[in-house]
Amino acid sequence: LPALLLLVLILGMLRVEVPRRDRAPELLQFHSAGTVEVQGVVSRSPEAAGAATRIRLRVDGVRSGERWTPLSDALLVTVRESPELVRIRDRPFFRYGDRLSLTGALKAPSELDDFDYPAYLARQGIHSVMDFPQATLLEPDQGSAFYRWLDASRRRLAESLAQVVPEPQASLGQALVIG
Repeated sequence: LPALLLLVLILGMLRVEVPRRDRAPELLQFHSAGTVEVQGVVSRSPEAAGAATRIRLRVDGVRSGERWTPLSDALLVTVRESPELVRIRDRPFFRYGDRLSLTGALKAPSELDDFDYPAYLARQGIHSVMDFPQATLLEPDQGSAFYRWLDASRRRLAESLAQVVPEPQASLGQALVIG
């Protein structure tokens, strides 16, 4: 049992993403650039947000005009599925490890009335957001094989719960068991 607990602790420590505080966020320079193309890999399981999906993207590069700038930064994207993605995939249309190309405008997170949303995201290493860009799937399965397996297992478990248990108990069960 102690060895198993130690293994779980080590795996948890490896899972934590520590934002680097020794450099300025690289995406900030593109906030006033208008429409840009961003390429990167989905770094966490996407979250449903009504009719849209919220994605955390590990950005590899940005194209503004004809200039391509390689960089490494985090971006929070709110996106709707594209018709071509709907044709080739079942729900969820965006998955952990997908390499995406997004075309839209980068901006700073908006302040909320009674919550400092920009500071909340900054603690997670996110200083830029992109709302409803045009999304294109470049390549699937680019993330860690272990986390792809874990994400697929979570999806299968959620689907099984939804088939067996009626709503609203299914949603509560998914939140308790999978969350």
